[in-house]
Amino acid sequence: MALRIDTHLLTGDLFGREVVFDPCDNKDSGPYAAGLPDTVVIHFTAGPTLASAVNTFKNPDVEASAHLIIDRDGTVVQMVDFGRIAWHAGTSRWQERSGLNRYAIGIELVNAGELTPSGDSYLAWFGRRYEEADVIRAIHRNQTEPSYWHTYTAEQIEACFEICRVLKGHYPIQTILGHEEIAPERKIDPGPAFPLERLRDRVLTGRHADAEPTDEQEAPAANATVTASLLNVRSQPSGSASLAGDPIEKGTRVELVERSGVWQKVRICREGWVHSDYLQTETPVG
Repeated sequence: MALRIDTHLLTGDLFGREVVFDPCDNKDSGPYAAGLPDTVVIHFTAGPTLASAVNTFKNPDVEASAHLIIDRDGTVVQMVDFGRIAWHAGTSRWQERSGLNRYAIGIELVNAGELTPSGDSYLAWFGRRYEEADVIRAIHRNQTEPSYWHTYTAEQIEACFEICRVLKGHYPIQTILGHEEIAPERKIDPGPAFPLERLRDRVLTGRHADAEPTDEQEAPAANATVTASLLNVRSQPSGSASLAGDPIEKGTRVELVERSGVWQKVRICREGWVHSDYLQTETPVG
């Protein structure tokens, strides 16, 4: 990956694909005030494809826009330059601020969002079906019962992390938020399938909890605690692998058995592979 920002445009490539600039004209509120933007807001598109998201933002009857869209293969399209206020947050509040558009860059990830079980698959609001390998069961931070969510791809997550890192190096970014946090009564994106806490740790604090240990780093802890509301267990270290039993509940302590990239084999009363984004490791005692 080799990205940079030049005159408020993201340039370079991710996964061998150049960033595309495809502006949605007349979909901004002019330049930011001095010292801004200092925030990034993460969204999902709640739609099937990159093309559908681009077309929505280019539709003159739709009063919405975003700075970036990240497709499921890591392709990135920029639609508003970073020096101008896009229309992605809507009615929103965070701490003493309201109207987060004036402060924040908006990043959309192509994702169907919340899904409904339908037979042996899962149905999006727009009619597309998704297989179990592309779905997690989890409790949203603004809800009380578990439901089903379209997963993000590794390419999307890594692209988002890298873009946020580049943004922080160019603008005074101090805060990364989900749309669900600034508009909790009406929005649920990016949802529990997106590792929002991990993104904040990586970009804002510089922690790289998913990095492979080196001689200078402490070896992985022997135990960890599940941080996701419900964490899927896979039969192999892959998001497309079959499920290995019921999900693990938040707060469950697990023993770390083996590592494969960002995946950890864990043991409770069974073994299976889980994604490292949803584990908080513990320092061994003694």
